[in-house]
Amino acid sequence: MFIRSAKQLIAKYHALDKKNKCMQNDLDHSHEENERMQNSMNQFIPLSKQLNGLNNKLVSQITCERKSYVDLNAKQLKEIESLKSEINLKDSEITSFEVRINELEARLLASLKSEKLCENFTYDPSYSSIEQEDNSSLEIRVKELKNELEKVTGRLRIWSI
Repeated sequence: MFIRSAKQLIAKYHALDKKNKCMQNDLDHSHEENERMQNSMNQFIPLSKQLNGLNNKLVSQITCERKSYVDLNAKQLKEIESLKSEINLKDSEITSFEVRINELEARLLASLKSEKLCENFTYDPSYSSIEQEDNSSLEIRVKELKNELEKVTGRLRIWSI
């Protein structure tokens, strides 16, 4: 019985020794894995800092570009308002010139009618040419203003795109 107990004890010892060696082997592998993970983490820390730095630069760039966009947008809005004001002014000038043309045409027509009614009809070419020159110069000015208005309107359309 003592021999059997000794054999059992030796068998248990060998089994425990084998288990201990396996556990020691697992522990060694665990230490190696831990060391590899630590090395990997040590590599990630500078990369993480670098990414944070790049992220901060991008945020700064985006902020600057947004500010530039807002400033540019405000400038364009001011220019649009200025162009609208200029259009209104040109419209007003065109209307004024059109009224003046109509007045001159009416005066010319009235003048021609009254001259025809006169028995002693005398035609004064200098008076007529002055009216025509005045009338044609106003028409030219109206055309110029209309062209200028089209240019301003075109610029306004470009800005609003």
